[in-house]
Amino acid sequence: MSQYKCTEDQLRKLRLFFKINPSPAPAKREALAEELQLTFKYVDYWFRRERKKHRRRNIDARTWSIRLTPSDSNNNQQSGKKDTLSIEEHQDQEIKKLRKIVSSYQHKIKKMTESHNQTVEHYQKALPHMRLLINTLYWKTA
Repeated sequence: MSQYKCTEDQLRKLRLFFKINPSPAPAKREALAEELQLTFKYVDYWFRRERKKHRRRNIDARTWSIRLTPSDSNNNQQSGKKDTLSIEEHQDQEIKKLRKIVSSYQHKIKKMTESHNQTVEHYQKALPHMRLLINTLYWKTA
């Protein structure tokens, strides 16, 4: 099975269309396929591959060039450090942030649990008195 290759002109038109709309509707892809004398299947797969490449390039760019804040950047330039972080440094910072968030939520949950337990204890202590009061009121009205 041989792989179909489109001409440079067809490829240029596909790329131009992709810049305008990376996810065209099926009807537009079909019209484009007819205009370029390509199969719908080829055009459909071409757009899928291009979107995947585009996402991969954007993810790689974000992963490899994570910038520090401007104030951190100035401090690092004075100390002779690079103003980009390595992936490991970025992951370490993200882990620290997540640990702080988790710790904060654990603290909130602990406070809520203590408050809930105090409320439950209060009602458990008050329950016998409430039963007595209800019985007294019931017998007075009966």
